[in-house]
Amino acid sequence: MEEHNNRRTCLLVLMPFVSLGWRNITPEQIKQEALQVTKDFRVPEIELCVNNTSLEHLTKNTIRHRVNTKPTWETQVVGNVTVCGDASHPMTPNLGQGGCMAMEDAIILARKLHQALKSKESQNSNLLQSDHIHQALLDFHQERYKRTYALTQRAAMIGARWETESAIQSFFRDWVFLPLGVHMGNFMEHTLFDVGKLPIEEPRIT
Repeated sequence: MEEHNNRRTCLLVLMPFVSLGWRNITPEQIKQEALQVTKDFRVPEIELCVNNTSLEHLTKNTIRHRVNTKPTWETQVVGNVTVCGDASHPMTPNLGQGGCMAMEDAIILARKLHQALKSKESQNSNLLQSDHIHQALLDFHQERYKRTYALTQRAAMIGARWETESAIQSFFRDWVFLPLGVHMGNFMEHTLFDVGKLPIEEPRIT
């Protein structure tokens, strides 16, 4: 307990918001609300984390859709470090493609790194190898940007329409979009993406 008290801790609790009144909430109210929301989680570490987080480090924000206004290869590669999956292109769950996109990322990133590390230039020099890895990461994001951008925007758009409280939009959703749009082939087109194969080398027999 003492060791935990000396450590700065934090907790992110996702809660629905229906108005902007939450912006006037005090840190003490944030703490009490976090404890209330998580009381049935049956994870004692959460209560410990909340109680040991100083009030000045408590904050509460809405969940927002993040629009990728710049191509990801310009902003998500630093040296030989990058991000992929939800860290690169977070998306709402409305298309059910978040995990699929992460697996696509993994395969394509592995292919790019394999090509970079197997080049003759990179095998002859550690410095050139580092440059090749950096370029591979840039190529990875450039290749993925078109698909990830399209699907994240599509998921957000469908989610906004799906969760509407407008009577007019609800009527359109229930009597036009669902009966007609969902059965159209192009609605499921995003699930037919072929990520290709990984290069697999035959084992050497010695």
